[in-house]
Amino acid sequence: MSRQDNMLEAFRDATRGSGSEDAAAGPFAGAPTPSSGTARGSASDPRRWIVAIAALGLVFVLGVWVGRVTAGTGLEDEAHASETDEASAWLPPEDPTPTPATKEPEALPDDTPSDVAPLYDRANKYTVVAISVTRANEDLAWSNHDHLRANDLPAFRPIETNNGMLVILVGAAPKESDLKDVRSRLQRLAGPDGRGQPYSGAYFSPIAPLVGRGEDG
Repeated sequence: MSRQDNMLEAFRDATRGSGSEDAAAGPFAGAPTPSSGTARGSASDPRRWIVAIAALGLVFVLGVWVGRVTAGTGLEDEAHASETDEASAWLPPEDPTPTPATKEPEALPDDTPSDVAPLYDRANKYTVVAISVTRANEDLAWSNHDHLRANDLPAFRPIETNNGMLVILVGAAPKESDLKDVRSRLQRLAGPDGRGQPYSGAYFSPIAPLVGRGEDG
């Protein structure tokens, strides 16, 4: 082999060696290593910005929702308070006047006949005076009493008043109007002898001064 052939062979061998090294390095030979380039997950990574924006949006939505719930509760409380105030406005005011104590009925005197007990009942304030006679005409008073009772009129036995007169009283009631029918019947009735209308002048009268039980309260 000539010298020229030997040099050509050596050049070829050198060329193959260089190509093998380049092939071994591969297509990424000379590329920067991970440590020399931009670090993975650094601040410039766009995915971190997306996550941050999404988190801020979630916080904003939660804040709006909590605010609405709180405001709604406050409005409900105000509405309830308003309804309570309106209901209270329709309540009648309390009467500051104390309720008077109920009077106990007074006991009748021991010598009070039972047939005149209604005249001593303070619930009864009015009666009808049929006739009045002097003490000397007591028999006439009793005669009229018996006559009225026989005609189903509620006449009481003769009552002696403070001025010494005897009166025949008919009925006892809280109001004069309760005795209108009694007085009408009495005024149309004839006397014990069957003549005239001796009771046509019958009139209403308060009971208290007639029987001496004191003024009614």
